[in-house]
Amino acid sequence: MYSREERKHEYRQIELPIKKEQNKHMPTYSNSKIGTYENCPRKYKFNYIDKIELPESPEGIEAFLGLRAHETLEQLYKDQKRGKVLTLAETLEYYKSIWDKKWNSNVRIVRKGYKPEHYYESGIKQLTDYYERYKPFNQTYTLGTEVRIYFDLDKEGNYKIIGYVDRLSHDGKGRYEIHDYKTSQVSMTQKQADESRQLALYQIYVEDNYKDAKEIVLIWHFLLDNREVTSRRSKQDIASLKNELLASIKQIEADNEFKPQESRLCDWCEFAEICPAKKHGIELEKKEKNEYLKDSGLVLVGKYAKLYKEKEKIESEVEAVDAEIEKLKEAIIAFAKKKDLSVVQGKEYRVSVKIEDKPHFPAKSDEGREELEEIIRKIGKWDEVSDLSTTALIKEYVKWDADIIKKIKKYLTKVHMETVGKPVVELFK
Repeated sequence: MYSREERKHEYRQIELPIKKEQNKHMPTYSNSKIGTYENCPRKYKFNYIDKIELPESPEGIEAFLGLRAHETLEQLYKDQKRGKVLTLAETLEYYKSIWDKKWNSNVRIVRKGYKPEHYYESGIKQLTDYYERYKPFNQTYTLGTEVRIYFDLDKEGNYKIIGYVDRLSHDGKGRYEIHDYKTSQVSMTQKQADESRQLALYQIYVEDNYKDAKEIVLIWHFLLDNREVTSRRSKQDIASLKNELLASIKQIEADNEFKPQESRLCDWCEFAEICPAKKHGIELEKKEKNEYLKDSGLVLVGKYAKLYKEKEKIESEVEAVDAEIEKLKEAIIAFAKKKDLSVVQGKEYRVSVKIEDKPHFPAKSDEGREELEEIIRKIGKWDEVSDLSTTALIKEYVKWDADIIKKIKKYLTKVHMETVGKPVVELFK
């Protein structure tokens, strides 16, 4: 249910001291926790608010391989830090021992035609390539492996961030490196690395705890491709990241509904069977055909969709008529201008034509609007002519300071609305 950065494994040993965790009752977030909300607010609620416990799902072979590779590299650098450089043979023997020790028949292999030995051998190759590329592993000094970090996101200490760094190192001259190992099939592009949030979050921790840091480099090791991708973040980048995360957290804390957000990720969601967006479809899939066709929800949606499509057809015909009317209006106006007329006479009907210049100020999105507003404010007339966009306010107020949010929320009420959306074909199939 939880990500690797939240639920670490039995082999974890913290190499570095961390700040004493004060204000334990303050909200604690992680990159994956915030990412869960961004992907689907309802999954966030199921996971972190309702804390729904589901039967443990079988571990996938890809995750199993990834953990064994992480454990092996952790051991490699722990020994190196103690002055012992493992040989390649010793490194691979350690990998074999933990693979054999932790392998179980419940590990799931989805990819057709693949067996456990294919993944085991892939791990051998990945670790061999890494070993040969970086031996004797003395490019930098290892401060810690699988380092648990915990720090304040804001100056007031109202929000805490927790995470885990695969390896943290420095070169003794002010250069610090944050390393992350990946055994995934696809490696990052440079653009994706520069936009990735996780290691940039860990940079905040390094800046706060290592004052001699002159340069901080984020490094991803894609073991399958034997590829290293690096990225650097400026102070402005980090400041923007903090503001972005604080806005996301405030949005989470202001959310009272946690609506489901459908995407392709739904196919891998462990809460699908209880999700209001997915559970009815799953219920239908489990029914026999005759029983399936009798489902009252299915029948209702079928009738609704049929009538909706008929309505759409009529509306499309109306749109065609409206378009023809607009063309006729243009022709009538042109005729009136040519003849200098205010009324154009037909056989049975007559139409008036107004051609005038009416006062108009720039709308909110028009050029010159900002300058106009500034002038009105300066002359003290803003309160008399300004309007409040409540739609914009609902979207924006959750990003403001907590004391302002508290004042604004007393004016917030709920209007009960019941709507049915336009029928659509099944998503993401």
